[in-house]
Amino acid sequence: MRAIFLSYENKIMSGKYIFVVKDKIIDRGFDELKRDFNFAFKRLELLK
Repeated sequence: MRAIFLSYENKIMSGKYIFVVKDKIIDRGFDELKRDFNFAFKRLELLK
């Protein structure tokens, strides 16, 4: 998660973010998590 979030460091609006991670995250691959982050950031209108 840290690597994915850092890849969006310059692409999202500045602010403080809290992520809650559930055990099921272990079942998701890196590419799936990256798509999930992208979807969430777009939906929340956080991308610059």
